[in-house]
Amino acid sequence: MFESNPHLSSNSNGHAKPSVTPRIAMTWAAPIPEHLWPIIAEALTLSDRETAVVKRMLDDKKELAIAMELHISPHTVHTHVERIYRKLGVASRVELIRVVYGALLQKIAEPGSTLHPICGRRTEGTCPFAKP
Repeated sequence: MFESNPHLSSNSNGHAKPSVTPRIAMTWAAPIPEHLWPIIAEALTLSDRETAVVKRMLDDKKELAIAMELHISPHTVHTHVERIYRKLGVASRVELIRVVYGALLQKIAEPGSTLHPICGRRTEGTCPFAKP
């Protein structure tokens, strides 16, 4: 996808032309179904508010957007983000995603888990998260 840049540059004949810069659409990860969030929150010991913030972070929302959705100040959201990072031992959203999905995969792989496997490897016995 290309997005027009509001700034103008001139081409070889001196006429103004709009500058176009490539913009990469980023999708962080597959959405997590709502019914799995309490399981993730328990596994990671997240409070209800921390869970609400993490969900929105995984939706690639910025702190201001999160604040508006949760009806709290951006400063409060920033404080939640800092505490979540510290609690989970991460330093970026990418690491946060890894930790959240890792916790979910471990819960799915637990013996006797009633959670639906993400792939067929668990039922084949080749899941790297399944405990022997």
